[in-house]
Amino acid sequence: MKPGKTPRQGATRTEQRHREKSAPESGPTHGEKEDKSIPPLWKRLTGLLIALLILAFVGLIVGYLILGDGESLHVLNPVTWIELLRFVTGR
Repeated sequence: MKPGKTPRQGATRTEQRHREKSAPESGPTHGEKEDKSIPPLWKRLTGLLIALLILAFVGLIVGYLILGDGESLHVLNPVTWIELLRFVTGR
């Protein structure tokens, strides 16, 4: 391969071997990925659950404040939810 040329998709075996020999030993070569540690599944799911809960509470507070014209923290009051359930169920 001539200097200044980029490797093409369908390189010949000779070009591939030459590239492998001339590649530096440290670090990943073209097409290889670094070995990055991925957190365990339970940590990822726990983080996702916490993020969803925080976003749900923020959405409740903003929605109650803007759409409901109420005070922002009244949405967290259990009496508010009891009144809402009574309204929805018709009891």
